[in-house]
Amino acid sequence: MAKSRLTPDYIEWVMSLNANQALREIHKVNEQSKELSRQQNVARQAMAKLAAEGKRGSKKWKNLNKSIKEYGEEIKTNSEKLKELKCSYWTSA
Repeated sequence: MAKSRLTPDYIEWVMSLNANQALREIHKVNEQSKELSRQQNVARQAMAKLAAEGKRGSKKWKNLNKSIKEYGEEIKTNSEKLKELKCSYWTSA
């Protein structure tokens, strides 16, 4: 019975495939974070406008404030995920 060995070409191909998948995921999470940040800035601007109109503390203002906090939490989660993905990318590249 012949022993099968992993050739360097096969190993390089598998590592390249894993790295490409990691890069795609990094890009996806990064784009999600950018969009969340944009939405967070829009909400902040709307809150500032409401505050200027004297509607600080209104239901709409509170909802915007809640949204900003939620966006922040999602951005934080994405940042942690990006760290993990980048670490896995560099160990597989």
